[in-house]
Amino acid sequence: MNDDASSADVLYLKVQEPNNEHRLEAVCALVLKEFENRGFVDESQARGVKLHVTLLNSRYRYSGCS
Repeated sequence: MNDDASSADVLYLKVQEPNNEHRLEAVCALVLKEFENRGFVDESQARGVKLHVTLLNSRYRYSGCS
């Protein structure tokens, strides 16, 4: 998830909800808060959630021919 396309192994798209309702963001915020409450994540690590969908991951591609 960086801006340098030459070093990219993953193609992803940002998630956009219809009518800008932000329901998924609200659920993610609740999950993240619960993780904080249970000690899985501390406040310094809780930077929010970047919603995305992975379309292609070429990091583990097989380059041989058969």
